[in-house]
Amino acid sequence: MKKTIYFTFLLLGSVFSFTAFTNFTYAQHEGLDWFANGERHKQQARYDLALQEYDKAVQREPRNHLYIYSKAQCQYQLKKPKEAAQSLGYVIRLNSSYSPAYALLAKIYADQNDNTKAAQLYDIAARYEKDNDKKQFYRFFVIKQNLAKKNWTTAYEKIKITKTEFPENLELYYLEAQVANYLTKYREAIEAIETIEAKIATLHPSENARYYYQKGYAYYHLDNFELAFKTWSKAQYGNFKNKIEEFSPARYAYLAEAYTEVRQFNEAQAYAEKALKIDPNNASAYFTLANLQDSKATDNVDKTLELYYQAAKFEKDLKRSAQIYEQIAQLELSKNNYQNALKATTNGLTFNSANKNLLYLNGLSFFKLHKHQEAAETLQKALAQMRDPVEHSRCMFLLGLVYRNAGKLDIARRAFSNIQTQPFKIAATNETKLIQQAEGE
Repeated sequence: MKKTIYFTFLLLGSVFSFTAFTNFTYAQHEGLDWFANGERHKQQARYDLALQEYDKAVQREPRNHLYIYSKAQCQYQLKKPKEAAQSLGYVIRLNSSYSPAYALLAKIYADQNDNTKAAQLYDIAARYEKDNDKKQFYRFFVIKQNLAKKNWTTAYEKIKITKTEFPENLELYYLEAQVANYLTKYREAIEAIETIEAKIATLHPSENARYYYQKGYAYYHLDNFELAFKTWSKAQYGNFKNKIEEFSPARYAYLAEAYTEVRQFNEAQAYAEKALKIDPNNASAYFTLANLQDSKATDNVDKTLELYYQAAKFEKDLKRSAQIYEQIAQLELSKNNYQNALKATTNGLTFNSANKNLLYLNGLSFFKLHKHQEAAETLQKALAQMRDPVEHSRCMFLLGLVYRNAGKLDIARRAFSNIQTQPFKIAATNETKLIQQAEGE
């Protein structure tokens, strides 16, 4: 409520009433002595005494915006933001190009955590400010606020304006490239970094890695992978090494392998093809595509299934019966017959209820049938039986997907965070990132 009141004073011109003062007629500068007294008190941080002197000065010169601004400064220091805002509103009415008034009013809003209005006011202050250090501070406040709000287009415009005023500020070129990449203006991002490349080339990697990262990112999204990774070779520092790894063909090949293991074939194929687009010599991606193609070969599956069903019908050994139903489930899954696969695993579990492979396939069948609660319960039983770290990670990854699809994102995140082995660890990180993007984090 207070913040709204302050801004209303500014926008509507509702100001502190000076009618009591205008009944007097004084000569120009008659308030100067009181103003000088106020300035002395203010310099000594005696703001209450300074305010009294400024009031006397304003009584004698009610339209002197400098006196009223000094009064507002004291009101601000005395923790009277509402009164300060009223005074500043009047200053702006008297002199609409007086930058300090906008800046102090912006600070009042910033103190109230209303950075949106603060940025609006700093933007105006920057238009009239003559001091370059102050102008630069105001400009950057506006830019950073728009970046925080993900107002990429506005931020880009503000960066461009500020760059014309402060062409030697390297930070502006970095921000220009970063925001240009957000806006898919990849060529502009490259040009921004190339403009200052001679200056950043001699900097320590801790300082210049981020510039090369943005340039490489732009090349990457223009499908110029050779130049992207060549540029990124100069950005192999700190957290940027991990960021660059996210775009590597090896990572995409790992993702393809992981999603194949949990029968998410569309995702697996997309990742394998991405890996080959970046690196046409990636053997792992070719291997995954071969496995995907093999999973689609169904010419002999029906005959094989018929024989397995006959074997299950007459098998007397409990352990062998469980193994046969496991094979049946695998084949039914390869044909996308999820209901039949579920039936096969359910039958197999009657012979061996602790069979980890049957439990896993049972959970996978439930998942494919969108029965998430049943899938989660079964996979948790399977996890209790698994000692091999790769098997455990595969099952945990599938469990995370189950919770993700069920909308239980916090539990999904916990499941993904417990995965320790590849290729599932990379895939889990990928899923966590996708969840964050979906939530707008």
